[in-house]
Amino acid sequence: MIRRHLTTLALSLLSVASVSIPGAAYAQLPRVGIIDFYGLHKITASQVREALGVAVGDSLTAMAMFEVPSRLAAIPGVASASIDPVCCEDGKTMLYVGVAEDGAPTLELRPPPTGASRLPIDAPWTATRAAEWDARSVAWFLEHSGIRTPIARDLFDSVIRGLFCGDLNQVSFLNLLMLVRASGGFNTLVSITGGYQENLVVGGAGSIARCVADELGDAVRLNTPVRAVRQQADHVVVESAALTVSARHAVVAIPAALALEIAFDPVLPEDRLTLYRHSTAGPETKTLLVYDEPFWRAAGFSGQSAGPKSASEVTIDSSPAAGKPGVLASFTFGPIAEQYDALDVGERRRLLLAAMVERFGPRAGAPAEIIETPWWKEPWTRGCSMAHWSPGILTKYGPLLRQPFGRVHWAGTETATISYGAIDGAVRSGERAADEIIHHGAHGAAQS
Repeated sequence: MIRRHLTTLALSLLSVASVSIPGAAYAQLPRVGIIDFYGLHKITASQVREALGVAVGDSLTAMAMFEVPSRLAAIPGVASASIDPVCCEDGKTMLYVGVAEDGAPTLELRPPPTGASRLPIDAPWTATRAAEWDARSVAWFLEHSGIRTPIARDLFDSVIRGLFCGDLNQVSFLNLLMLVRASGGFNTLVSITGGYQENLVVGGAGSIARCVADELGDAVRLNTPVRAVRQQADHVVVESAALTVSARHAVVAIPAALALEIAFDPVLPEDRLTLYRHSTAGPETKTLLVYDEPFWRAAGFSGQSAGPKSASEVTIDSSPAAGKPGVLASFTFGPIAEQYDALDVGERRRLLLAAMVERFGPRAGAPAEIIETPWWKEPWTRGCSMAHWSPGILTKYGPLLRQPFGRVHWAGTETATISYGAIDGAVRSGERAADEIIHHGAHGAAQS
């Protein structure tokens, strides 16, 4: 049941984020306008229609999407199949049904029909209906998504709140579409296998920064926060309490909340300040429970669990590749994270361990170590997992996210077009900022 409801949400988002056309429905599941079959040779279109049970004019239900692989696989001669909906001009859906037959090569999906335009990945605020979407909140979308059962509503709220870590009334619906578009699809965004959560970095994500620092040597200065950035005609002066650096260009790659604490000369314009004031990262607590081994695997459990609004809203197996120790990563998001953080530490851990025991058995109640990190209280992050924007901000100020301010350039995952919100997006943004500087003819830096 839960998987079926997640398919409903993914389909609703796909209908908007993948292709946006004036008049396309997005608050409810669309109706089939055209069914376009491709890859058919020996297998007939009538066989596929009969297997799907979907005709032009029918409602495109979540169950139909969920059962497509098994229904089509039952047709003799089908090796693999796919179904992809895109919205069309009449508010209905064009349904692409692809069938690869036994012995045939893998087939590529055709492009959308003439006149269809994807949500622009580098400028989502320019989409035809951007102003309408930006005026709505994510909470509004969930309210109108057609999800009726309490467990599904709670699960949806938990999943989306886990992405933004905030009050969904204060997150623009356009922001959600931007996140889905940048990740390549809703399923990729929330999945482990084949998705954003699939891989762990050996040694932890911090090991990447340590490797870079080792290569750069003394050029990296720790515990030296920048307090001022002064621009001159042909260079930039960056100042901290203990160090001053002069360079042709500077890249600011920190959360917007921290950028607001830097004194810029000339001062940042009011429109950019407004963007940064509304670039909000939210509360998230990550708790690692360390055991001598990942005992849940022997019991046939993946380590993945969900308990919306509980002391452990989501768990993921974070054990190292070596197999020991066993580590469960537990998360709470947004207002729920704040609610549990306000409790006495003893009571908070009691509730956490009770949730672990309920899901994974008695051994889960006796971890060797518990490591709790409320990320929104960390002075150099101020929240998770990336900044989000309230309704009305992106369409007014979105173009400033990557726009240089004189010789100052901007990086960080919030400025990424691909993988916004992820480490990959942060890396890509740094490469993009470097390209900007090279394009402007930067030639090194001098320290004083």
